Amino acid sequence: MAGASRKKRRKSRHRVPSVASDFANAELGDPRLTRRLVSIAEACSAAPDRSFPDIAESKSELEGLYRFTGNGRVDPQDVLDAHSRETAARCREVRTLLVAHDTTECVFGGEVEREGLGPLGVKSRGFLFHASLAVEFDGTFARPLGVVHAIPWVRKPRRQTSQANRADVVKESARWDAAVRGTRAVLGDKISPINLMDREGDAYPLLAAMVERRDRFVVRAAYDRVVFADGDRLLLREAIARAEQQIQVEVVLSKRGEARPTHQLEKFPARDRRTALLVFAARQLTLSRPTNIPVGKGLPREVTVNVVHAWEPNPPDDCEPVEWLLFTSEPIDTKDAIHTVVKYYRARWVIEEFFKALKTGCAYESRQLTTYHALLVALMIFLPIACRLLFLRTLARTHPDEPAKLALSDAEIAVLRVFSKRVRLPRTPTIAEAVAAIAGLGGHLKNNGPPGWITLARGMEKLLNFTAAWEAATQAAAVVDA
Repeated sequence: MAGASRKKRRKSRHRVPSVASDFANAELGDPRLTRRLVSIAEACSAAPDRSFPDIAESKSELEGLYRFTGNGRVDPQDVLDAHSRETAARCREVRTLLVAHDTTECVFGGEVEREGLGPLGVKSRGFLFHASLAVEFDGTFARPLGVVHAIPWVRKPRRQTSQANRADVVKESARWDAAVRGTRAVLGDKISPINLMDREGDAYPLLAAMVERRDRFVVRAAYDRVVFADGDRLLLREAIARAEQQIQVEVVLSKRGEARPTHQLEKFPARDRRTALLVFAARQLTLSRPTNIPVGKGLPREVTVNVVHAWEPNPPDDCEPVEWLLFTSEPIDTKDAIHTVVKYYRARWVIEEFFKALKTGCAYESRQLTTYHALLVALMIFLPIACRLLFLRTLARTHPDEPAKLALSDAEIAVLRVFSKRVRLPRTPTIAEAVAAIAGLGGHLKNNGPPGWITLARGMEKLLNFTAAWEAATQAAAVVDA
C-alpha cells in the first residue's frame, strides 16, 4: 500500500499541471467572476501565443474577456493568490525546494496608448515584474512548480533631482527582501525553501535580514566587500583566495544565445555549449557593514555567511572564463556540500526560461490591452500557462526516458499517436518522444534542434483541441452503445 501511495505522489508531481485547476478556487467575491476566470484560462491555455481575438471563439467571448480584464472588481492580486495557493500545495510534496527570484521588464509598444504605464529606458513604456518561482530540485535537474509571490510596479518618470532618483532606487531594491518575506508567508513555516538570487540580490541589508530570520539562500556576489578573516580586515576576493579546501569538477555549460537585451549581453556574453573544468573553494567569512550605511539603520556591524568560489583557471582562448562567487546559508563542510551549493545556483536559470515562456510562448508583450490594470490581470492568468509550457519542456530535458504517461493523460497520448505525422510514437512512448510529437503538431522539424516556445505552444494548442474532440466523441459513442 505504501508503494502505491509513493507511485501516486510521483505521478501527480510529474503530470503537467492543469491551468484551470489553479484558478478553480479563486476568491474574486463573485462565483460568476471565478467561472469566467477559469474559462478564460482554459481558452488561453489552448492557444497561448495567439491574440485574444483569435483565442475567443465568438464575439461575445471576446467581449467577456475584455470586460473581465478591465473589471475594477477583479484584483490582479486575487488572481495571483489562487495560483500561488495551488503552487504552495505542490511545494509541500517536494523534498528539495528552490525559489528563484528575478525581475523582468514588460515592454509594450505599438500605437495603442496604455493608461498607467511608466518609462522603461529612453523611449519604451511598460512596468517591471519581480517573480518568485518555486522549483523542485532532484540534485541534477530543476522542474518549475509555479509562482509563489510576485511584485509588479510602474517606474515613475525621471525626476530632476538626484536625491529623488536615489529614493526610487532604494525603494525598488527593497523588492528582494519583500519577495523572500512574501514567499515565507505563502509557503508557511513548515517549508524551508532555498532562495536563489543573481547579483542584484547582493545587498547587505538583505543578507543581514535573511541571516537573522534563518532563511536559506544562495546569492551571487556583486561586490568585493570588506570581510574579517584570519584576524585581518580583507577584501572578499583576497580572503576567499586563502581557502584551503579546493576541488576540481567538470561542468557542462549551457548555450547562451545573442537574442537578449544589450545590458544582459554585456554582463553575460553569448557562448556555445561546452564542458569546463572548474575549481571550487569555500570558507566561512564575516562581512563588514558597508561604510555608506548609517549606524542608526539598525543593521548589525557584521554578518557571517558561507562563501563558495567557482572559477575556470584555464578557459579556451576564445571563451570568457566562468566565475561564480556565492554567499550561502548552506553547509560547506564537505566536497559534496560545496558542489551542491553550485548546483543550486545553476538551477536559477529556470526563472530566465520562465520569462521567455511568458514573453515568447505566451506572447504576453503583444497583448493589446489599454490599461495597466487589464495588463496585470492578463499577466496573472498567463503565469501558470507559461509555467505549464516550461514544465513540459524541462521535463523532456530532465527525464527524457521516463514514460510519457507521467506527464500526459491516456487520451492525450492516444491523440498524439493518431495525429502525429512527423513523429511516430511507439507503443509506450517516452516523455521526450511525446514532446517531440507535440512540437511536431506545432510545425517543428526535428532537424531544427530542440523545439522553441512558439512551436511547443502551438503544438499544445492542437493537442488540447484534438483531445477535447476525442473525449467528446468517446463519450458520445459510449452513450450510443448504452
